[in-house]
Amino acid sequence: MRLCIILLFFPLIGFCQLTLNRPSSPTQLVRTALISEGSNIVISNVKFTGNPGSVARFYNESNRALLQKGIVLTTGYIPDIKGPNNSPNTGGPMLKPGDRDLSRIARSPTLDAVVLEFDFNTPYDSIAFEYFFGSEEYPEYVNQGLNDVFAFLLKKVDGGTYKNLAQLPDGKGPISVDNVNAYKNKEYFITNPPFNGREVLDWEQDKDLGEISLTYQFDGLTKVLVACSKIEPNQTYHLKIAIADAGDELYDSGVFLKAGSFKPYSSVESIKAKTEELKLFSGFNKSDLVTDSLGNYHLTTHLKFNTGESIILNESFEVLKQVLSVLYTKLTWKIVVNGHTDSDGEDTYNLKLSQERAAAVASYLMQNNIETNRVAFFGFGDTEPMVENSTNQNKALNRRVEFVFVR
Repeated sequence: MRLCIILLFFPLIGFCQLTLNRPSSPTQLVRTALISEGSNIVISNVKFTGNPGSVARFYNESNRALLQKGIVLTTGYIPDIKGPNNSPNTGGPMLKPGDRDLSRIARSPTLDAVVLEFDFNTPYDSIAFEYFFGSEEYPEYVNQGLNDVFAFLLKKVDGGTYKNLAQLPDGKGPISVDNVNAYKNKEYFITNPPFNGREVLDWEQDKDLGEISLTYQFDGLTKVLVACSKIEPNQTYHLKIAIADAGDELYDSGVFLKAGSFKPYSSVESIKAKTEELKLFSGFNKSDLVTDSLGNYHLTTHLKFNTGESIILNESFEVLKQVLSVLYTKLTWKIVVNGHTDSDGEDTYNLKLSQERAAAVASYLMQNNIETNRVAFFGFGDTEPMVENSTNQNKALNRRVEFVFVR
C-alpha cells in the first residue's frame, strides 16, 4: 500500500528536484550564470572566499520553482540544501572563518563565511538582480536575538562605504530570520513544512507548497525579491555577495540568485515599475510568461473547452478573472487573444475551431467591461505548435490560448 501511495503522489506535484553543479571557477560562475547575456556591463576582479563545497549552480525546471536556475551560496554543504524537507536542523561546521563585514551587520562573530565578489562598470545608472533566502533557523531561532546573516554589499571602488541591497521594499528593513517570518513581514515569507508531515491528498490540494517541500531542505524561505540600487554611470563598483553562520555552525542558511538577472537599467524607477508589473502576473506559472523586446507580456494558458467546441468551461474562469485583473489595473494596455489547436483533424477545421475559441475568450473579456478597441483575437489552428504533436501529452500542450498584453 505504501508503494502505491508513492507512485500516485509524485505525478500529482511533479518530481523536479534541484540539480546542483559545482562551478569550474568563480569568474565563470559570475559571467555565465549571474550576468544577463548581452547586457552592457563589464565584470572584473572576480573573487571567491570560503569552502568550495558551499557554492553551486542550481537548476530546477519545474513550473512551480521559485527560481528555475542560478547560483546558490550556503553556510553548509551544497547537497544539504536539497529536499525533501525531512529534518528540522540540517547543517554542520565547514571549519571556515567568518567575515568582518557580516560580523558588523550581525553584531556578533560569524563563522563559515561564503563570499562571491567582483567589480563592474556600466553606462547605465541603476542595477538589479533577483534572489530568495532560506534557512534551517526557522522557526526555532525567530526572535532569539541572533540569526545567520547575509548581505549584498555595494560600494564605489575608488571610495565610499558599503550599502546593503538585501532589504525589503518600502523601507521594511533587512532580510533576516527575525525580520521575515510567519509573524513579521509575513507577506514575503513561505513556511516550508516537513515533506512527510502531511497526507498525500493534502499535498494534492496545495501543489505549490508540496513542490517547495519536496525541493528544499530549509524550513523557511522568503519569496523572490529584487535587490536594486542607483549608481553613477561609467563608474566602477564593487559588489560583495556574502553569507555566514552567526552564533553556531549547526543550522545552515542559503541565498539563491536568479540566473541572468544581474542587469543594468536606465533608472531605479524602471526597476520598481517592472517589479510592480510582474506582481500582476503572480497567479500564473513563471514559465508561462515571457516578455518581448517591446516590453509586451506573452502569457500561455490552457483554457478548457469540450472537444470540438468553443464554449469556455467553468474551470477556466479563474484564469480569465486573473487576466481581467491585469487589464483593470493597466487601463492603457490592449490585449490580443491567440487560439491554437493540436494536429488532430483537418487543417481548415482546426483553423476555424481556434478562431471560434479565441473569439469566445475575447467576447468574455468584452462582456466584463474591457472596451472593444482594447481587444483583438486570432486563430492559428495547428500551424504554431509549442512541441511536436507526437504524444497525447504534447497535444494537450499545443491546445492553448495565448494572451499578449500590449503596452
